[in-house]
Amino acid sequence: MKVLFRISLVLILAAALSSCGGGGSSACGCGPEPPVQTDVYVAGFEGGAGGTAAMVWKNGAATALTSGTTAAEATGVAVSGIDVYVCGYERGSGNSMAKVWKNGTATILSDPSRSGVAFGLAVSGSDVYVVGTEFDGTKTTARLWKNGVGSTLAGGGGSTYAYAVAVSGSDVYVAGSEEIGPSLGGQLKAKVWKNGAGTFLTDGSKAAEAYAIAVSGSDVVAAGSQEGGPEDTAMVWKNGTALPQSNGLSSSYAFAVAVSGSDLYAGGADSGGAASKAVLWRNGAATVLSISTLDAEIDGLSLAGGDVYACGYQKSGSADLNTAVLWKNGSMTTLSAAGKQGTARAVAVARH
Repeated sequence: MKVLFRISLVLILAAALSSCGGGGSSACGCGPEPPVQTDVYVAGFEGGAGGTAAMVWKNGAATALTSGTTAAEATGVAVSGIDVYVCGYERGSGNSMAKVWKNGTATILSDPSRSGVAFGLAVSGSDVYVVGTEFDGTKTTARLWKNGVGSTLAGGGGSTYAYAVAVSGSDVYVAGSEEIGPSLGGQLKAKVWKNGAGTFLTDGSKAAEAYAIAVSGSDVVAAGSQEGGPEDTAMVWKNGTALPQSNGLSSSYAFAVAVSGSDLYAGGADSGGAASKAVLWRNGAATVLSISTLDAEIDGLSLAGGDVYACGYQKSGSADLNTAVLWKNGSMTTLSAAGKQGTARAVAVARH
């Protein structure tokens, strides 16, 4: 069937060129392909002393998803066709509410009796997956919502946390962590759930969490951090194998991950030096994207058309505020309005 399809396609193209005289004449509509349009969407928050608004920026133009009169934040973004999905949370009169916005219209995901936060989302076909947590006053529970219907990710009795989700075919992967230990009192093990079944990435001898996840073919890659001696170390786990991204001489964290062919990218922060630096690791080699004297970090990554997009924050030297920023191939653009604090948590790129 593939051979017949290819032959048919060749014949169709030959007929089209023949009807145009073989020269691509514009008179019969046979011109060059239109240029690819690239739209870059960034999710985060912006605000001041009175509150923060969940934000989405499209090609740098800002849209507020909430009023900004209370605490709110957008933490994840995905694009499917003409639809833009954003997840996050907004604090109401009582508990915070995990939310997903589709083209600006909000749906509450979490139980109103619990404090909920959504941290990440993925879209596959007509299905929308969001992960986050709910707190019942005693412990925190990792949650997965598929098309608005919630389920609990299994744990061993302690608090569980879900930070990121990726979908490959019919498989759904979630990155997070779980409390372990005799008292379940705070020691964390990095964890990945596949279709609800959990696998630990660490042995529990050192506290660790997985904050991001990506799937490429048969490879499942998670990123996060693990306590060292004495500094925290940015980590990537590829199919369960630990790949430290830093030397452990200063605290570092990986908050985002992306894969392109054989190249593995992680983004995060390293505290070594005069300020915390926004760092992009490619196959373990670090590149600092921020100004060395200003605190900064990377929270989101996206790869598209050979370009590397990273988002996060960098402190403004004049106002001493964290400002939401986007780096494209290392070149930085400020997203936050003048005088507003903010952070960019996730980036998605649509090419059409």
